[in-house]
Amino acid sequence: IVTNDNPAKVTGVKVKNKKGAKVTVTFNEDNTKETMRYYVQKKIGKKTSGKSVGSTKTTLSVAKGKTVKVRVKAYYYDESGKKHVGKYSSWKTLRTDKK
Repeated sequence: IVTNDNPAKVTGVKVKNKKGAKVTVTFNEDNTKETMRYYVQKKIGKKTSGKSVGSTKTTLSVAKGKTVKVRVKAYYYDESGKKHVGKYSSWKTLRTDKK
């Protein structure tokens, strides 16, 4: 039986420029024993989108020379199929290279 209902807030989020119109997002792994998934949300201007990932590193497409905000939350499904969701990390902001 799971006593820890929701995952901890994700910490250690870092956003770095990658070559071209890409950024790399890394963050600390949740320390619970569950099979954790992570929802990485990006915001450019007023447009927000996101994707679910199974590891603590992912690459996002961002137009060159744009400012992107990124935040991450952890989640998992328990044995009964109930979804447990942690709190979002704080936003991290990065302006991408113009190259």
